[in-house]
Amino acid sequence: MDKTNPLVKFLRATLGSKWGSRITYYGVFPALVILSLLLPPFSLGERTLYAGYTAISQEGGLVMDAYGAQLIIPPGAATRTLRLRLMPIPGSSFLSGQVEGDVAQAAPAIPPFLNLASPFYRLDIKGKPPSEAILALPMLHEAEPLTTLDLYAWTGGGWQWLPSHVQGHRVVAYLTSIPRGVALMQTAPTAPTVSVTLPTTSLPQGEAGLTTLNPRGLYVRDDGSLDGELVTAGPWDLGYDAFVLPVLENRVEEVIRSDWVDNILISEELRRQNVAAIVDFVVSRGYDGIDLDYRGIDPALRPEFTAFVTDLAGQLHGQGKRLTVNVEPPTRVAPDRWDTGAYDWRALGQVADRLKIPAPTDPRAYEPGGDMEALLQYAVGEVNRYKIELAFSTACRDYAGDQVILRSYDEALALACRIAHQGGPQPLLVGQTMTLDLPSLRESGGIQWDEEVQAYWFTYRDDAGQEHIVWLEDAASLAPKLEWATRFHLRGVALRSPTGHGDDPRLWEVLTAFREAGIARAEQAQFAVIWTVEDATGQTLVQETKPPADARFVWTAPREPGDYTVAVAISPDGGRTLSGSASVSFQVTAPTPTPTPLPTATPMPTPMPTSTPTPPPKPQFDGV
Repeated sequence: MDKTNPLVKFLRATLGSKWGSRITYYGVFPALVILSLLLPPFSLGERTLYAGYTAISQEGGLVMDAYGAQLIIPPGAATRTLRLRLMPIPGSSFLSGQVEGDVAQAAPAIPPFLNLASPFYRLDIKGKPPSEAILALPMLHEAEPLTTLDLYAWTGGGWQWLPSHVQGHRVVAYLTSIPRGVALMQTAPTAPTVSVTLPTTSLPQGEAGLTTLNPRGLYVRDDGSLDGELVTAGPWDLGYDAFVLPVLENRVEEVIRSDWVDNILISEELRRQNVAAIVDFVVSRGYDGIDLDYRGIDPALRPEFTAFVTDLAGQLHGQGKRLTVNVEPPTRVAPDRWDTGAYDWRALGQVADRLKIPAPTDPRAYEPGGDMEALLQYAVGEVNRYKIELAFSTACRDYAGDQVILRSYDEALALACRIAHQGGPQPLLVGQTMTLDLPSLRESGGIQWDEEVQAYWFTYRDDAGQEHIVWLEDAASLAPKLEWATRFHLRGVALRSPTGHGDDPRLWEVLTAFREAGIARAEQAQFAVIWTVEDATGQTLVQETKPPADARFVWTAPREPGDYTVAVAISPDGGRTLSGSASVSFQVTAPTPTPTPLPTATPMPTPMPTSTPTPPPKPQFDGV
């Protein structure tokens, strides 16, 4: 009995037949060949399907292209094996539309203020996206200048700015998601904004240089409610088209109540109350938004402050209102890194309409290679440059050792007007000569211009004999500072006047020109010392102009006795306007005449009496 397996019998019969041979030759053998190619070690199907892709395991990995661009997946960022492809498309091909697939709309959608400065790097992923990645793109020659270079991502629906920093010859970004593509872009300047912060008592009328006014006078209470002068005031009729965003501070009578804000941030209930109070104030009073200026926050509350600002921004935007946020000066901790304390610039910049970053106050920061350039290079890597307003103060700085005193322009120049005089005792006599001098300017050699710092300075000694150096903040020093905003294509500038008065009046001219043309220029100051003598009625009797380096004034007391005032002021424009002054009063008297004594007659000498001789006795004759 044949015990052969029926299946084997069938195969033998079939394969041995004419049709079986054909099936074997044209079907089975090719199928086996294809199967062998699809299975390891050839894996032709996988290689065809994932051509150009790199497998990334949970241990991480990287993808690199011929230009040197890299996409790095850190260990643990991928939960399972995925495949990535980094495909560079030359700029000319990308801009001319030689692109297929869902990135074909990327080139036509580039905003008018951006210009392609690299290939377009298409990023394709198969599998579950990683939780994070590091992107490093080489900078080609078209990437210059670096001060205005940004990294943008194509999301499939539009271009989105990405935080990034220059490291060597590469631009490096830390990603939390993989976009459809990325490219380096050269940014273009836009019409700059100018916001000015002033006390409510010093609001300007019709200043054309402003786009936003931030009146002070509103502060937060410890329970999250609002208080201050602006609580009972309405929007200001300024006489020109400008946004009005009141400043909300935690400064009460010049004392920063950081404890109030810290307590608000710690409590979710107080945070909600504070947000609700701000939104209600802005909406009910018809303001355009709020300018948040919370200072001295505990750095440990950085996440809480970010959450607070995010909530506030969302609610204000829901009402069609704006939010600008002031941050405190950062601390430089490395050549390319800064400690921003409680203020997460990257997170705040994503939700706020404007981020006001304070410019350095140390005059030496503006020297070539100083902190100013390093700060702005860091800032535009953390915050979209079109959201940054570079903040300056109009205050002059009076340094004495490690101490610094903020002064208005008038107050600072008044320190140079301390009068010393010599010429005789008081009161003065008619016709007496008096020499008056300004020792501060004499010892400084006048008011000096520092070419590297781009600011004026002078020195003086206080009553204790300690030397001070005063750096002036005027039109000539502000103009080159504004140029930093132009150089980095920032959104604009913010000017803060601590008192609202006593500033250099020429500042408005500089701001107006900057706002209208994006160019900040100011003529060098023509400092002059103006001496004036007035009588008791206020009538000007004498006026003389002297150079600051030799400001001595010689005054001869007039012939008319009375009270006189000698005043001195410093003019920054050759005598047209005066800033800073001092005066000293003198009493002029006529000399008291000394009466001439009448001549005394010389007495005649009394003659000495002449003695009369005693006559001799007559002789006596007897009997005659």
